[in-house]
Amino acid sequence: MNETTATKYFGNEDPIGKTFKYRNKFIVTVAGVFKDLPPNTHLPVSILLSYVSNEEFLDNGDTGTLATLHGLNLQLPLILF
Repeated sequence: MNETTATKYFGNEDPIGKTFKYRNKFIVTVAGVFKDLPPNTHLPVSILLSYVSNEEFLDNGDTGTLATLHGLNLQLPLILF
């Protein structure tokens, strides 16, 4: 997760190893924190998740697949204009 999101949810505590609930169902462990991306980025993300293929995890209509490469499936929120 990015620094802003880590501070939002964990304050000044070290977030590494801490958990949070994603979609009120899936327990996710924080494995790393990255610097906030600049506002002009083409990939505006605050959290990147690694997961096993699970239709229940993926099929809720609010993500879109950007790329799949050797087991990496990057899911991004869909932005509707």
